[in-house]
Amino acid sequence: VSGFSENSPQEEYQTLIEELELFSPKLLEKSRAVAFTKLDSVSDFEPLDELQQHLEDSGETVFRVSSVSGDGIQELLSYLGLVVQKERQRENEKPPNIVEETLPENSIWDDK
Repeated sequence: VSGFSENSPQEEYQTLIEELELFSPKLLEKSRAVAFTKLDSVSDFEPLDELQQHLEDSGETVFRVSSVSGDGIQELLSYLGLVVQKERQRENEKPPNIVEETLPENSIWDDK
């Protein structure tokens, strides 16, 4: 979500969610972080403050970042690193996907 747009931050966020859903509804089930960007060019923070409050009340994780000043970048990267680490641990804890199948009696094993 950028502070540098003709659309309100709420409209931008809703557009992103709709695009994710069109691409793959499963993406909406995954963890996500919302990053407000280009904050160095924002003059009115009130719409961002309102959206951030709404998102945090809904359980979203929100970051404010500026690539010009570097503000918020390290916090966002640290958070994303933790999310990736937790997802890898969760994947490793899943039992293996074992398929049991009986072959017909007249089948021949060929490992060529």
